[in-house]
Amino acid sequence: MPIKQAQRPFRVFCLLLCLWPGLALATDPQKVHIAIAVSNPLSSVSRSELIAILSLQKRYWDNGERIVILAPAITNPDFSRFIIEHTGLYPYQLQRRWDRSRFAGRGRAPIKVSSPEEALRLLKTTPGALAFLPSRLKDTEVKHVPSLD
Repeated sequence: MPIKQAQRPFRVFCLLLCLWPGLALATDPQKVHIAIAVSNPLSSVSRSELIAILSLQKRYWDNGERIVILAPAITNPDFSRFIIEHTGLYPYQLQRRWDRSRFAGRGRAPIKVSSPEEALRLLKTTPGALAFLPSRLKDTEVKHVPSLD
């Protein structure tokens, strides 16, 4: 019995070590940027404008073109981190807004992309598209737009 009692603090320590987010070993997070076609005149996006776009409240660019959002799954850790850092919203809140707008008939939900390469391909071919790409993806037909916080 005394040996099992001595093992209990060690087991609790190991469990806490595994669950502690600051100490857990994870893959290096990729920096995500807002990307649009070079033909789009947008040069930067404010936090409030980004929230309006992602909440499907702003549906058209200033030049009259319809905004088409290309987004990875809401569970994508890099995308989730970007959403939290740049909008102050949690991914589940954004998903609820998308669902509410779609079911109410007020807007189209973002197009789900399975990979950054697919998002880049669709970004080049879809007028008015906005995508969230890792900074490692560079292309001459796409420009990264800074988000002003």
